Parts: sequence; structure tokens; C-alpha cells
Amino acid sequence: MVLLQDSIVMTGTGKALVLAVGKHTLKEKEIANDLKNDKNALQIEKEVTVFQGKLDTLSQIVGNYAYTITGISLILFGIVWLLFVMCSDYKLVEGPSITRAIDLASTAIALLIVCIPEGMPLVISMAMAFSVDTLKAEHLLIKRLGALETAGQLNEIMTGKTATLTTGDMTVERINMVDTTFPADQLSCNLEIQNMLWDCAVLNNDAHMQMFNTEYKPCGSPVEVGILNLLLNSNVSVQEKLIERERDHVLQLWIPFSADRKRMTVAYTLKDSPDHVRLVVKGAPEEIVPLCATKLDSFA
Repeated sequence: MVLLQDSIVMTGTGKALVLAVGKHTLKEKEIANDLKNDKNALQIEKEVTVFQGKLDTLSQIVGNYAYTITGISLILFGIVWLLFVMCSDYKLVEGPSITRAIDLASTAIALLIVCIPEGMPLVISMAMAFSVDTLKAEHLLIKRLGALETAGQLNEIMTGKTATLTTGDMTVERINMVDTTFPADQLSCNLEIQNMLWDCAVLNNDAHMQMFNTEYKPCGSPVEVGILNLLLNSNVSVQEKLIERERDHVLQLWIPFSADRKRMTVAYTLKDSPDHVRLVVKGAPEEIVPLCATKLDSFA
């Protein structure tokens, strides 16, 4: 399977092999061809929005009326100028007559300039652009001005909580063990069971540690990052656990989390005991607990 630029992966995980970058990609070749045909092909707002189209139409209508009014004004001003010359002792090409003609012509031209709203679409576009910049300060990114116009016409908004009204940062607050719930920072159980819990949390986890400024922090999906942060807050060396996972285990099976299964499954073999398989399943309690035949005594 070949993934082209701008392809969207809906679910699952995997590794990708980069076949082409830069000008060698199909997307860049398409852009180059578009530039040959249209020098403005890379403009962000190539399409005229609905509101801008209405403004253009309004400008044309007002402009037509402005030309008509200016033509009538020129005729009336011409009549006024002729009356001025006829009712005075000045000649047609005499200084005061020419000055009067220039004043009347300037008035007609100024009337034409004022009536034609050539700058209206530009002013509206600039106002909308400044509005987008204001929204950016509130962490709202509007890629198309047309979306801003549509949002301005909304009266009611219905939205879900996930990934819209939350920041995407997840934290483990409580741990339930053998029908007993503990705060995440006050877990009280057998040390062997606790270490086993940490091992399973690392084995069934696809997040990784990444350098941010001067320290390593978990990076990945919010759930996986939240679990690794639990280990870090419990003074567990996650980096050593990840190194131990790579050193002592061989991944044999990895079924990522899906909405249908509601669980994530991994299977490892130990390098020292290749005949033994360690299966770790993580997911919704209502799906995992019925699969369990026995349970460990965490207080033993």
C-alpha cells in the first residue's frame, strides 16, 4: 500500500517507508504543474467566499449607479459653467472661466471616487483576517475565511466533549485493585504486585520518551502518556523500563486498540525463555474483567 501526501490514517499503527520527499513527491509535481498554468495557484484564498461574492456584486451595482450619477453631474456642471460664463463678462478661455471649469470638474470626479466602493471587499477581507488573528490568540485556527463567515451565521452549536472541549491531557486519578480504590499517588499493595503492574503498563504501551528542553517526557496518545506519567509520578524510571522491554522481550503480536474490541493486546516472548509467551491486555474494564479466570491478591 502506498500512502500519498495528505493521506489520513483513520485507525491502527504501523511503520512507513519514505519513498520520495520534496519536489520528487506527486503533490509537489502537481503544485509545479498548477503554477505553470496559474501563477496564483499557491494563494491560500483562491476561491471567493459567498460574502465576498455578494460584496463584489454590490460594488458593481453601486459602481454603475455612480457612473450614471457622475455623468449627470458632468452635464449639470457643464450647464452651470456655461451660465456662469454667459452671465459674466469673462471669456471662455479666460482665467476665471478656466478656474471655474476646473473646480466643477474636480467636484464631479470627487463624487465619482466617493460613490464607487472599490475598497469595500478589501476592507472586509482585512477585517476578517484580523478576526482570524484574534481567534488564533484563543487557540482557534481558521484556515479558510469562508468558515469564519459561516460561523458568524450560527445561532446554536452542539458538540461532543472528547477532543473538542478538553485539552487532550489525561491523568490517572484512581487505581482500583481487588475491589479497593486508591488515589493514584497513594497506592498500597504488595511490592511484587505493584512491580508487575508497572511492567504490564510498560509492555502494553506504544508511547515513547522524547526530549523536551532538558528532560525526557512521554509522547504519544493521551491515554498512553497518562499511564507513563503515572509511573513517573510513582518514581519509576520509565526509560529503564522501556530499555528492559527492548532487551528482554521480543514482540510477537500487537493488536492496537479499536472501538470494536475496546482493548489493546500485545504478546511477547522472553529472550531467555522463547517457549514462554507473555500476553498483556489493556482496555475497558467491562471487556477485560469477564475474560479473567483468577485474580492476584494485592495485599498478600
